[in-house]
Amino acid sequence: MSDTSIREVEDFPFTLLRHWSLYNAMLHSPYLCTRLRLYTAKGRSRLDNLLAKMGISREYAKQLWTHTPRELKKSLPDKLEKVETGVGLELVQGKVFERGWGYKGTFSATDVVQIIEATLVSIEEGSGKENITPREEGKDDPSERFRQREGEMKAEWVTRFWRALDSIDKYPPIPPTNLTSRVDLLITNLPSGKHLHRTILSTGQSIIEKRAIKNLRSFRITTLREGPYLALFEHPIALTKLATWLCEVSAEEDRGRARRVQPGLVIACLIPSRAVFLVVGVTAKTTADDGNETVGNKFGLAFGRVAKREVRGLGMKIDAFEPGVVEVREGDLPRFLEVLNLEIARQ
Repeated sequence: MSDTSIREVEDFPFTLLRHWSLYNAMLHSPYLCTRLRLYTAKGRSRLDNLLAKMGISREYAKQLWTHTPRELKKSLPDKLEKVETGVGLELVQGKVFERGWGYKGTFSATDVVQIIEATLVSIEEGSGKENITPREEGKDDPSERFRQREGEMKAEWVTRFWRALDSIDKYPPIPPTNLTSRVDLLITNLPSGKHLHRTILSTGQSIIEKRAIKNLRSFRITTLREGPYLALFEHPIALTKLATWLCEVSAEEDRGRARRVQPGLVIACLIPSRAVFLVVGVTAKTTADDGNETVGNKFGLAFGRVAKREVRGLGMKIDAFEPGVVEVREGDLPRFLEVLNLEIARQ
């Protein structure tokens, strides 16, 4: 299809709907996860009941979207409109631009964003580098090993960046991929998008089931120290997406509670290969007096102030566009959280 085959369509906040089944797209939707609590068995029952109220069988819901009957695709907006108010899904529909590439498929703007994000954080299978601790690499100078691994990590990130850029470039380079268009690159990177969303859901669900989110005076905190997908969350984008999802889930569960709760969440992920924690701070959406939603991340400002103050003996580094992201030496995490807690309390 030509470059003019771009149109505005009705869209839903369902994850990669055009490239997944309706059931999986809804199950991995951050919006539906928080509203229906799909990270619990009871929440997944709510999803089954919602599909039943919409008159959609499990057989059709679990088919690939490309194999779903055309009549169901056309009637989905009307079916959602009939049930969305009763289950608190008022924002479930919206507008988005999509483009078709003939038989190769159709991608919406949100699809492309999700695939690009996943491409930036994806890890080459079998690399094995990102979960190796310094103690496993011999008796060389620890600082030299740290600098070497940091250089390797940045080189990997640059490679992923160019791969992501090629996916949206009008004329991506043919060698060494031998692909002739950006849609081929999007299709190639599509499994990474699905994997990222599955990993966020499963990791977040595990954190919630273990009650691993603790309350401090000024914010909530959870720490990732082990797990099969630990390496994925050493990238700020992946860890921020997990933190944002957990923060929104916590805010949803706090609605209606009489006691005052903290709207912010800090999540720290251990990077064993460099003996540091990647720390991300996010704040849930808040509503201003005029009814408009406002988003602010006071953690970023607090991180910056703590760093500028150069607290003696506290090893930390800010090396990201988002100020709410910082690296802290493994042994300094407790003290960093203490200083950050005091800093936020002053605001």
